[in-house]
Formats: sequence, C-alpha cells, structure tokens
Amino acid sequence: SVDREQGFTGRLRELGVPLHARIGGDAYSYEAGHAAALSLVPSRPDFIFFANDLLAIGGMDALRHKAGIRIPDDIAVIGFDDQPMAAWDSYRLTTVNRPVSRMVEMTVDLLRRSAKGLEVPAEPHFVPVELVERESSRPRARRDQTT
Repeated sequence: SVDREQGFTGRLRELGVPLHARIGGDAYSYEAGHAAALSLVPSRPDFIFFANDLLAIGGMDALRHKAGIRIPDDIAVIGFDDQPMAAWDSYRLTTVNRPVSRMVEMTVDLLRRSAKGLEVPAEPHFVPVELVERESSRPRARRDQTT
C-alpha cells in the first residue's frame, strides 16, 4: 500500500500535477470507497485513483447513484489490481494489473535459492505493472471534446 501511494504521488509530482486530496483509511472495502468518493464530490476532481478495485467500485456506485455523476464524463475513476469484477459491464473499470503469477514465480525462486544456501540479495524486486484502460476513464482531451 505504501509503495502504491508513493509510486502514484511520485509520478504526479514528476508530471507537475498537484494532488487534490488524499483520503486514508485502513479498510479496502466497498463501503470505504463509497464514503471516500462522496466526500470528494463537492470539490469535483478530474479523476479519482483508488488503491484497489473494490474501493473503486464502491466509489463508482456512490458517484453514479448518490451524486448523479457521470463516469468518465464528469469524473474519471481508476482502480488497482484488475480484479475480475473490474471488467464487469456495469463498471468497465480502468485499473492497474499486477502480474501476480509472475510475482509468485519470483518469490518461489527466491525461496528455493535460499533453501539451497545460495545468496539471495536483500533488495527489492520489481515487476512491471500494466494499465488496463476501460470505460471508466478516457484521455482528458476526449473528455473535453464531449462536453
């Protein structure tokens, strides 16, 4: 979670995009996403990045059904994890896919090396992620053309 946040906020800084708001919490739940999204409605950010897909889906439901906000026309929504429900027709959530199977392979390989007495460097191992673009977001230029 800390790495996700640092990666996200670091990239915003690199791009010169100010962080509008940060809503923290310890629950990665539908309800937490619902509440977080509603708390942001008065300030109308261009997009909301949720730390996982379940939060994003709760947020999308709140935005649509409680606040009458159109996604992505009014606010774009992005999640993280690419859970199967992110692709459901009701959500079509843009999300970040983590290659979990590759992460597991790397972990098993490191454990096997350690069990054999081989040196295992005490350093982070990074696996590239992929942005999965769906209908909950679209490029700003296209959004501006439709309003």
